[in-house]
Amino acid sequence: MKEIDSNLNIKKNFNSEIKEAKYYHKEVSEILQGLTYQEKFNIVKEVDRNLLKKVNTFSGTKAVHTLDYISCIPYKKKELNLKEEVLLKLRTMFMLWAVKDYFVEKRRKTLKIVE
Repeated sequence: MKEIDSNLNIKKNFNSEIKEAKYYHKEVSEILQGLTYQEKFNIVKEVDRNLLKKVNTFSGTKAVHTLDYISCIPYKKKELNLKEEVLLKLRTMFMLWAVKDYFVEKRRKTLKIVE
């Protein structure tokens, strides 16, 4: 009985910590702060496309087209459910990795190997 109560209590605490989409939007804007508009646009487009592709990979069935696919990132909602919040957290993490990879590639292009 105590295990059930503790699980319900944890679930209540977790649901109370769900943040709005504005919080994740601010995090992404801080990550992309030092880039030009075109660089930001390309990185956000690439990350969103890759994230939706990964999320929708096993959503439908092969025989019949289903409507379980996610078509866009829920960045304008005030009330997020757990699935949407996880999607925004993944987007933020992928954005960090994409910016890091972008700077590594940019540095690689500018540096010349001297022999």
